[in-house]
Amino acid sequence: MVEKSNSTVMKGNYIKYLLLCFLQLALLSCVKETPENPAVESANTILYSVTVSQSPLTRVALSGSEFADGCHYVFESGDKLYVEYRDAGTLKLYGVLTLISGAGTGTGRFEGELKCLDDFVPEDNTLLNATVVGANAAEGFFNFGNPTNDPAVDPGSIVTGVTYPSSVSYAPLPEMVQKYSYFTGTSTYDAKNFNNLTQQSVFLLFKLANFRRNGLADKVNLLLKNGTSTLHTVTEVPIGKSSYYGNVNCSTAVQAGDVLAGAKIQLDDNLEDSNVPMEFEQGLSNVLNLEANHYYSVSRILDSFRIKATVSGTTMTFRYTDGSIEYSEDKGETWYTYTGKTFNLSAGDDVWFRGNRTDCNCIGSYQLFTADQVCYIAGDITSLIGYKSTLPTNAFRSAFSYGDLSDTDAEGKEKNLPFSPGTVDWVDIDPNDPLILPASTAAYCYMEMFSGCTNLKSAPDLLATVLEDKCYLRMFLNCSKLKSIPTFASDVTMSGTSSRRRYCFQMFQGCIGINRLDGSLFEETTELKANCFEDMFANCTGLTSVSAGFLPSTRLAAHCYRGMFQNTAITSAPDLLAGKLYSNCYRYMFNACKSLEYIKCYSTTNVTNDSYTQNWLQNAKSTGTFHYRDGTTWYRNNQHGIPNGWIPVADPVQ
Repeated sequence: MVEKSNSTVMKGNYIKYLLLCFLQLALLSCVKETPENPAVESANTILYSVTVSQSPLTRVALSGSEFADGCHYVFESGDKLYVEYRDAGTLKLYGVLTLISGAGTGTGRFEGELKCLDDFVPEDNTLLNATVVGANAAEGFFNFGNPTNDPAVDPGSIVTGVTYPSSVSYAPLPEMVQKYSYFTGTSTYDAKNFNNLTQQSVFLLFKLANFRRNGLADKVNLLLKNGTSTLHTVTEVPIGKSSYYGNVNCSTAVQAGDVLAGAKIQLDDNLEDSNVPMEFEQGLSNVLNLEANHYYSVSRILDSFRIKATVSGTTMTFRYTDGSIEYSEDKGETWYTYTGKTFNLSAGDDVWFRGNRTDCNCIGSYQLFTADQVCYIAGDITSLIGYKSTLPTNAFRSAFSYGDLSDTDAEGKEKNLPFSPGTVDWVDIDPNDPLILPASTAAYCYMEMFSGCTNLKSAPDLLATVLEDKCYLRMFLNCSKLKSIPTFASDVTMSGTSSRRRYCFQMFQGCIGINRLDGSLFEETTELKANCFEDMFANCTGLTSVSAGFLPSTRLAAHCYRGMFQNTAITSAPDLLAGKLYSNCYRYMFNACKSLEYIKCYSTTNVTNDSYTQNWLQNAKSTGTFHYRDGTTWYRNNQHGIPNGWIPVADPVQ
């Protein structure tokens, strides 16, 4: 055995000491680089660092509209990146990483710890899921919990879902995007770079204008409703003031995929008509699934009444100069009180009007407007009375005519039909920019509104669902160029119980340009009232065709169809399927219809005299075919029953 010298031993110990120091330095160097080269710190925790790069689908670029409201950032202070891995739905790895650099830019650096469960160790290609959790997480936008019921899991660090606000306080869109953005993405464990985060939130920007203000309130609550259910509410929204009218701009965030079919906008106590649906500026229907990463502009600009010149050199004036009407010559940007100005218009020029009148009653020889050339009238006529949803009596009676005919002009002398005392040749409606009559009706509200308007070729839709006495009486009397009747609301209630409810009395009388009536006038279940359709199409000498189902109502009333088609050129009557008849319900109905040769009347009431059909076929064609219900009795009479020259046919009816 050879003994080593002391010097040799000391030399060997020194070399060991140097090797140990070198190893310690190497280990320190590895720990320092851990965020860049993650290693297992303990059996269950991994230090992890990752870069999240700007993606086309971020806070900066929401698709669906331009995004120029100052949101020029991707990451902000307080953002956190929640990372997890699940195996067949079981949570195996999770962690919350903190933004350490890149706030206000498109590239953020996140660092933190990933915790492994059940001794799971990730491989390089393990697919991680990431969610950006914003600073708003503490306010409950993100839900936290412990879906595995593992006591080792921190319930404050597991994102279990997102809850979108049903009610938010007013905030500009940039603030809403900051607060309620929700991004998701994937990356492999070894990539350390999430570059495909995708926005999952949807933002609605509401632009509402020209609604009638309620008192002096300077704030309003906006409600997005579906039926009676409120989907979203934005509270304390400032109202932009303009005389009697207001403007609102606000925003909200909703879940991608939300269905807004049939949704309506309402401002507090119906300051905005909740029966009018949303209008997306992108031209989308309100029946859609909202797509993630979209910004939708929703506009509701209440339409003002407008008059548009069709030829140059047109002069136009408005009747009222009492300070209750405002006008705009720059399409609603600037408004002035109307004091009697005469407008000199070139072709295509239009003037907008709105007001706060109680009504625009023009009974007598006064018209609401006058013009010396043909002009189009358009927009919401209720803007002249503050967009009232329920009209006052006489609201727009004779508005564009001379009107004021006696109600008794045709009493007892149906063959001497009245004519208007004067004509108006400047009024027309462009079907591509129609006049809007959105309000429910009131007594006399549209009576003789267009009577004698000889250049009117298109009629506004009549959408009121409750009819009041004489609401449409002589509305289009002698509008000789009118080609078709307007669209009526299908489900209509005829209000009132008095002996005469002449809603449509002589409504289209003398409209010789109407040649056919298609579809159904109202629904089968509509309960008619006395005199409701009296003389409605009388003297429409160009009318040759009426659909069989035009009069489906089975609940008649006294005089309800009296004189309805007299002196027209129809060849076949609409089917008359009502069972029970009432006094004079068909009186004069087809008087002087010299081309009529077919009638189907399935009454269950025996017709043995003229109680129901007095003069209904007076001066009609001498030959034709008459179908009636088998088992009922009809008497033969040229004027009051089945004409002697007609062939009666008894039909078995179920």
